[in-house]
Amino acid sequence: MIEMTKRERVMAAVKGEEVDKVPASFWGHNHLAERSSKTLVPYLLEQNRKFDWDFIKVNLSYTAFVEPWGGKYQFDAEKGPQLKYYPVKKASGLLGLKKLDPTKGMLADQVSVSKGLADAVKGEIPIVHILFSPLSVVARLCGGIALTSTEASTVQKFMLENAKELLEGLQTITSTYVAYVREVIKAGADGIFFATTVWSGDTLTKEQFETFCKPYDTAIYKAAEEEGATFNISHLCRENIMLKEMTDGFPIHAISYDALSPRNPSLKEAMSQTDKALCSGLRGATLLNGPVEAVIAEVKAALEETGGRRLILGPDCVIPPGSPDKHLLAISQMPERRR
Repeated sequence: MIEMTKRERVMAAVKGEEVDKVPASFWGHNHLAERSSKTLVPYLLEQNRKFDWDFIKVNLSYTAFVEPWGGKYQFDAEKGPQLKYYPVKKASGLLGLKKLDPTKGMLADQVSVSKGLADAVKGEIPIVHILFSPLSVVARLCGGIALTSTEASTVQKFMLENAKELLEGLQTITSTYVAYVREVIKAGADGIFFATTVWSGDTLTKEQFETFCKPYDTAIYKAAEEEGATFNISHLCRENIMLKEMTDGFPIHAISYDALSPRNPSLKEAMSQTDKALCSGLRGATLLNGPVEAVIAEVKAALEETGGRRLILGPDCVIPPGSPDKHLLAISQMPERRR
């Protein structure tokens, strides 16, 4: 088969068409590089050159979704940003949130990451820009860093006792991110990487999703679509994912999730539940600990489950810090990816 460009390969996988080789992309946090667009853009470009990934995912600092609304962090060279102050202490704090201008301050710097990447790759490599769902942002504004059950329980309490305040806060966040997403796509991103973080069937009922997620998620996806996005990825975090609820009817082109968790659909099962491309196949623990043979075995299993169609090889969430380059290079160099 004639060799495809990275863009052609990814778009063919999205459409379920034949590919010359199964596309792959992986991403992780580099807290030092993520402090500014001036350091993040060259870092992402260098990583893409090293591993020859088929698309670039913009992995911003997790402070980027709290600091613009008043959160404070102290940077630690080893541990990364450490939360020192979070702005929403109780539900009434959601009423004080202001709609932000994405052309100013920290949001503008984040937009410039996509612009810098787009200027460098000149359309040859798809770019997706990370965005947390509005409900995920609320959890972080309430003190979440890793977004554990503690932060989820705070917002769950708001759902039951302070729905009015929660809905108003969600609307403010959504209005900000609708404008932000438009700027990101205009800057050159091909789409958004929309992460649900702590919200899954373990922390959210279907009724709560309909009330506190769907209208706001829809508005953001619609904004991306209206600006011409061609590659939106929905990242369904954690276990017991809400596959249909969180992806059906949205302008999504691929679904990223942990397909190796026994509490989530396998790649084979998900293939029958959605017509979207699936981005998964590798455990973070395997990328970290290896050995190379285990990495290769997981890739082969993903290829077997899907037949290499509608598949983009990716991590269950992010590459763990300290993962050896040789494990990632084994993926990029695998002859079995060729069809």
